[in-house]
Amino acid sequence: MDGGKDDRRREERRPGPGTPTPEPPSGVGPEAMTVLEATKIIKDRLATEPRLQDLRVA
Repeated sequence: MDGGKDDRRREERRPGPGTPTPEPPSGVGPEAMTVLEATKIIKDRLATEPRLQDLRVA
């Protein structure tokens, strides 16, 4: 039972003050949509587009 070993591993993973923050994956930025925003857009489209009426999910 070496509880100190787990603490040391956590500290090693923590970036230091001089470590640059990793770049986000390409295409992901502050303008990226949240899942809730995307879901609302999809529901609105399903409600307003007649050709999508058959695709509606409960």
